[in-house]
Amino acid sequence: MAANETVAVPRTATESPVQPLEERQGEGHGRRLTAAFEALEGFPALAEARNRLLALVGNHRIPLADVVETVEADIALVVAVLRFANEAPGRGGARIENIPDAVRVLSPEAVHQLAERMRTFDYFERSAVWEGAPDRFRLHALATRAAAELLAVEIGYPDRDRLIVSALLHDIGKAIDHEVEGTHVDLGMKLLKKYNIAEAVIEAMQSHHDDYPYARPEAYVVTAADVLSAARPGARRGTLENYVKRLADLEKIASDFAGVKSAYAIAAGRELRVFVVPEKVDDFRALELAREIANKIQTELKYPGEIKVNVIREMRAVEYAR
Repeated sequence: MAANETVAVPRTATESPVQPLEERQGEGHGRRLTAAFEALEGFPALAEARNRLLALVGNHRIPLADVVETVEADIALVVAVLRFANEAPGRGGARIENIPDAVRVLSPEAVHQLAERMRTFDYFERSAVWEGAPDRFRLHALATRAAAELLAVEIGYPDRDRLIVSALLHDIGKAIDHEVEGTHVDLGMKLLKKYNIAEAVIEAMQSHHDDYPYARPEAYVVTAADVLSAARPGARRGTLENYVKRLADLEKIASDFAGVKSAYAIAAGRELRVFVVPEKVDDFRALELAREIANKIQTELKYPGEIKVNVIREMRAVEYAR
């Protein structure tokens, strides 16, 4: 006899005296997700890239290659240009997958008008809305893009332009994973679909943590580029100690409950597996224990997204035939 009970820990709970618990949680998640998407509408462009773009488009003769290069230097500009190009009136056919095609559809003048309306952000700036060290998020995206471009040249990959977009946007879900439950990969996929980004771009970014199958060749390049970016000197400075402490805190919370034999934080702290003593914890208690551990984590720790609590009760019966 074995029980394997799983509970996902949300960052916040929505309560109502009338609706069933599952329905309340689903509606609460939907509202938080919508609010997070709306907040991201104002995700600011890097001031340096935006000002450079405005200066370029202000000239009488506008080199298309320079406009493309400047847009590709910033995540917010990439999202905005692709989004508005795919939503351009009278446009039909397949969705645009890269910045050169998007700039041609919009025209450099339209890109100029779009950039004028965008909020800006300077490196190392902090604000109440974007307090999650956005400079590090942007630097990782740009480093992943640079690594992807080098790999593409090395292996002779033909579709450089689409690969650049996929590499830049592979971690876009991290912009909102501190607001709602879900992995940054899943949130990023939802966000890109909402913004009408081409399916080929989504398929290229969805596999960089092996959460989804590799649907196209550039998905392997994006994954390799992500690893190279994370391994660059200084990329993880100041985060290793916090990471180790968070894993230890998770395991300690579970181990403090009676009947727990061992606890292991896995998947970079996104899942906690708790093994219990079957003689002390029955199936019904395993259900209660999963909920109690989840509630304690939610009360005592700060974390992005959600943490899955997996309580495992295993009973083995052994006999020998002689």
